[in-house]
Amino acid sequence: MPKRAAEFSVWRYPGWERIWERVPLASALGCSRPQLADGLLDRAHSLGIRAAFVAGDEVYGGRQLRRGIRQRGMGYVTAVRANHTVTAGSGHTVTAAAAARMIPARAWHRMRTGSGTKGTRHYDWAMLEVTSDDTPDGHSDGHSLLLARRHRYTGKLSCYRCWTPRPAPLARLIAIAVVPAATPARRSA
Repeated sequence: MPKRAAEFSVWRYPGWERIWERVPLASALGCSRPQLADGLLDRAHSLGIRAAFVAGDEVYGGRQLRRGIRQRGMGYVTAVRANHTVTAGSGHTVTAAAAARMIPARAWHRMRTGSGTKGTRHYDWAMLEVTSDDTPDGHSDGHSLLLARRHRYTGKLSCYRCWTPRPAPLARLIAIAVVPAATPARRSA
């Protein structure tokens, strides 16, 4: 099975498709995918393109890129692996999967996130406030969150690291999280 290219998108500005790119040849160019994404953000910024959020898969969840996104004044929603560490409100450092298990049952919400080959996709979603680990010098804390998605039948968990300058509703973060999955190039990958 061919390896799927990583996904990265700058979300919600007119013509965002122009700077969304798949980055399968990052290693051939002598840099990592997050470094290419950082260059892509620089290019967009130099063109005067301003976006509210950046969305990406697990490859783009590293602290350095997240810090760079915040320095440019954008929020982000990036998928992270289950073993990604976060500091929960209690001050304890735990994995994203363990943090998601700390979310009370009443905090989970069933949300429709589109249609697939097997019909409408419904997942249970919740968010948990976590301590930011990527605050650039001279910037405010904003809102650092762990967004958790749980398959309603299998219980399979997916986690996203999020940062917003102001409070954001769960539905908005979900809409951003599912953007890369909705792009035509990803569906054909």
